[in-house]
Amino acid sequence: MKINEKDRRAIIFGVAGLGVILLYLLIVGPLIDSYDTLIGTHQQLSSKVGKILRDNKKTKYLSETIKAWEDKTGCQTAVKPYSEQITVLGDRIMTAGQCGVQIKNSNWVAPRIWPDDPSLEMAQIQLEAEGDWERVCTFLAALYRTDGIFSIERMDLQGSPKKDGKVTVRLTVSVLVEAGKQHKDNWTR
Repeated sequence: MKINEKDRRAIIFGVAGLGVILLYLLIVGPLIDSYDTLIGTHQQLSSKVGKILRDNKKTKYLSETIKAWEDKTGCQTAVKPYSEQITVLGDRIMTAGQCGVQIKNSNWVAPRIWPDDPSLEMAQIQLEAEGDWERVCTFLAALYRTDGIFSIERMDLQGSPKKDGKVTVRLTVSVLVEAGKQHKDNWTR
């Protein structure tokens, strides 16, 4: 059998095409797959290393910041369960109110999950007190020094000439408490 020039070229192109397909299937395809796997593994490991480095920097920063604040304000006590914290802080707030401010009303708001740490919840107490300016300022300073209070979220001062120079202050004070059993293992982010 004689193969003419046209058939010979077709056979050569066919064999070359088959060779390219086999080269891709046997060498290039697996090489690309292993390269993609390597890239994925590299990204996972580099993100873990980045997280470790960020956590180390954050830990160092937070420990320095906490130490600086503890030097200014004293050591913060451990958080307690909600029911225990209500009793302790209620007593401390009443003690802070002995500076001549009359505490008219206090309402505890049910705690909600604190987004920065799932083992904690943030409870709030809404206070209403009345006194003259100096005593109200002394009361606010005493609140800031009260151990267990996280921050004063909202404050409203209102004075009236009818009250003989007395000021009414309405506060929302936040307190960190130990998370209830249903929230201890949940991350909210």
